[in-house]
Amino acid sequence: MKHKPEIIPYTLPTNWEWVTLDSINSRKSKSITPSQFPNKEFELYSVPIFSEGAPEIIMGKEIKSGKQEVSPDEVLICKINPRINRVWIVGKKGKLPQIASTEWIAIKTPPQVDPYYLLRVCQSNYFRNLLTSNVSGVGGSLTRARPKEVLMYPIPLPPLAEQQRIVAKLDTLMGHIERSKARLAKLPELLKAFRQSVLAQAVSGDLTADWREAHPDVEPLHILNLGVEVERLNWMNKLPSNWKLNYFEISIKSGPQNGIYKPQNLYGEGTLIVRVDNFYEGYINSWETLRRLQLEEKEIKLYGLSNGELIVNRVNSMSHLGKSALVRNMQEPCVFESNIMRIQLNNEIIDSEYCSIFLKSLIGISELVKNAKHAVNQSSINQVDVKNAIISYPPLAEQQEIVRRVEALFAKADAIEAQYEAAMQHLETLPQALLAKAFRGELVEQDENDEPAGLLLERIKAARK
Repeated sequence: MKHKPEIIPYTLPTNWEWVTLDSINSRKSKSITPSQFPNKEFELYSVPIFSEGAPEIIMGKEIKSGKQEVSPDEVLICKINPRINRVWIVGKKGKLPQIASTEWIAIKTPPQVDPYYLLRVCQSNYFRNLLTSNVSGVGGSLTRARPKEVLMYPIPLPPLAEQQRIVAKLDTLMGHIERSKARLAKLPELLKAFRQSVLAQAVSGDLTADWREAHPDVEPLHILNLGVEVERLNWMNKLPSNWKLNYFEISIKSGPQNGIYKPQNLYGEGTLIVRVDNFYEGYINSWETLRRLQLEEKEIKLYGLSNGELIVNRVNSMSHLGKSALVRNMQEPCVFESNIMRIQLNNEIIDSEYCSIFLKSLIGISELVKNAKHAVNQSSINQVDVKNAIISYPPLAEQQEIVRRVEALFAKADAIEAQYEAAMQHLETLPQALLAKAFRGELVEQDENDEPAGLLLERIKAARK
């Protein structure tokens, strides 16, 4: 056979054949300069518009470079930056001329080859690896596949009837995958809402209502119950009778204290430093990812953190202002930057973990930022703002029970989130696994009554002659 591939990648079913793209390409290329038709509309298949999923409708005068004419069901393979999986198929013909960027390698299949089968082949990792194995250019987005070599790549070709069965099966399975991904994609927001619901119930008393009934003799904290502003704080209108309401200031042992500022040239080695992008939702992300800073001993002593202390973000965009975290599991000296405040808590009044729960709830955040000052691109709170945040104070024993219940419920949410991430990762890899099975003849059954691919090729050759 004239176009027989030189390399046979793997063994195919007996009624399949290895072919080259060139041997099944019946396209006659034709160039066009759209700017010569300034007032004419075109249906343009450009590379940038690929992610939109539909060609753009554009006037000829707006198209600055030459294009190629294309026709329905032609398969377009992007040759620029071929590591990105961009394969398209030209849609049905409407009233407008159909044109495409010259960055596409266009393939027009004969009647014996289903264009949607070829589309799926070109979407597979098998074909993508061929595309990226021999490119021109200096690297990255400037690399291009070589069209003449692409046309000689080996393609697995089954009988036409089996091609159509493969396409139908893949369409069904890919549809299931996309619908599953769409359903799963809702889960993170649901879990976020669930966690906030748990926090809201925790700091208003609803989460431990049954616990209070089982422990009626627990004494409230011996602190003043704040009587002002309760009407404004509708989230506290139904506070349990043995809970107290007061300013955050009464439970602060020392602070708030602003952190240290140092120029960028001192970063690199030395003492760990927590910055505003290192904590979220009550936790410091990872000690191993913190940057280091050259400091004097007196600076380490003055700004050094301790386990059990609280840090609060005092300058940021409004969406992140007031976020907080509890210092846990610190193994070596660490300081905090100037956009953060450090607070040491009085644990005779408030449990550190309960305080963290309150401040990362929507109620707690709203209290911290209620008097925020706004400037261009950022907002800020000061030490007085933090002290004047109003906190709900259950008895210490109930605070500890709240912590236990919140941690148990969050652990369940974390387990569901881990399952979600594993499922999404599986769904991301599943399409390529299905494509690999399809083009080895393992996705649908072979039918001995199908016309073998070899006969299809003979008819394609005869039609060409």
